[in-house]
Amino acid sequence: TNIQRKVTKQGASWAIVTLEDLAGAVDLMVFSQTYANVSGLIHDDAILAVKAKIDAREEESPKLVALEFSVPDLNKQRTGPVIVKLPLTRCTPPVVDSIKSVLQTHPGSVEVHLHLTNGEKTTVMKIDEKLRVEPTSALFGELKALLGPSAVA
Repeated sequence: TNIQRKVTKQGASWAIVTLEDLAGAVDLMVFSQTYANVSGLIHDDAILAVKAKIDAREEESPKLVALEFSVPDLNKQRTGPVIVKLPLTRCTPPVVDSIKSVLQTHPGSVEVHLHLTNGEKTTVMKIDEKLRVEPTSALFGELKALLGPSAVA
């Protein structure tokens, strides 16, 4: 979500990149050797997969150091159902209506299964055929914003 481009004393470019997901944000150091290879991929709101290591020399605020970047294929065809996980205690009429509303805004051909958890027990429910979806990142983002980051599989 943010890029601070820097230049070393030797003139090599590097950057501090802020990575963000639904759970939070973290700064990532992209040093010159890596940055030279991936600078074209890095821009605001880019969706990237990053392999990094933790630099824990500073115990107060450990830093992430980028090793590799790749662009995930967001157009993969999903073969299985979209799984929505929900604790039974949260399965209230307003929450169910909100889930239904989100599913209706992403119509498609993929089934949706609801996994209701109650302690160790999980009940699996197949959602109505009329609420089949197109499994896009927008759908997953909306469901995660509504239900939490671990609610969709």
